[in-house]
Amino acid sequence: MTRLDHLLAGRTRGVCTVDPAASRVELTMRVCGLLGLRGRFTDVHGHVEWDDDPARCRVHVDVDTASLTAGSARRDAVLAAAGIIDPEAGPVITFRSHSIRSDPGGWRIDGVLGTDRCALPLRLAVGEPETLPGALRLRARGRVSRDDVVALVARPSAGVLLGPHAQLDLTLVVGGIS
Repeated sequence: MTRLDHLLAGRTRGVCTVDPAASRVELTMRVCGLLGLRGRFTDVHGHVEWDDDPARCRVHVDVDTASLTAGSARRDAVLAAAGIIDPEAGPVITFRSHSIRSDPGGWRIDGVLGTDRCALPLRLAVGEPETLPGALRLRARGRVSRDDVVALVARPSAGVLLGPHAQLDLTLVVGGIS
């Protein structure tokens, strides 16, 4: 039995709020073929709906697109110049899961990543959760193609500057876990 199985066993339905100060969404990609760039969205909100059946668990995350930063003014200028975020895509990126499922290689979250522009399916691999005092840290990772990054959030011209894919790292800390 994995730690996630153990945490869900016997759990009654409930909703836990994402701690925005402790949670993060990161996007790592190549820009201009040379520069590996990690951008972090600093404004993350959402909740997790728990159930003793993982297939009925849901993850809801909202991310403010304007909160993307690479951690320095210089790298933020590269992100802006590359057109990684197009204001026309909308102010929020959403992720809504369908379920959390067990695979032979571990757990996965299947859902939809979307903006005002479009919505695309996304599968994230889930690592073993980390139990914190009164909270739980869940980390999920997946790949997003260059075409999907452009379709969701980037200016159309940004596609020629981006590598073939981006790595999405979703780390959520949710409270109310006993």
